[in-house]
Amino acid sequence: MSRSPTAHAHPSTRTAARVPSCALDDAGLRRQRERYARLAPTVVRVRRAAQELVVEFAPGLDRATLAALIAVERECCPFFAFGFEERSRRLRVGVSDPGAAPAIDALADALSPTAVEPGSGEEPRR
Repeated sequence: MSRSPTAHAHPSTRTAARVPSCALDDAGLRRQRERYARLAPTVVRVRRAAQELVVEFAPGLDRATLAALIAVERECCPFFAFGFEERSRRLRVGVSDPGAAPAIDALADALSPTAVEPGSGEEPRR
């Protein structure tokens, strides 16, 4: 990416949370948000720890979308560490720096199975 890294709202968040050195431009942010939106309906559980997020997916997981999402995150937000367990469909996302913890919150928000778009009038997904 030719754009220099800057701190801005992470592509997955609907809040004003700031994350360090995310290098996506506006078009990249939009595409990444779309990936999160495609994956969120297949999330069955999200667990959050101090510096780790564990996301469990249903059997209908779009593996290609998840692979693309992880590849983009590795490029734009190198402070994340990703691990995916294929058999259990479990994604682990961690950060080594506690200062990057708000980025974990942004991912949890975007992948929460109860998340809805603010103002949509929809009930949370269960």
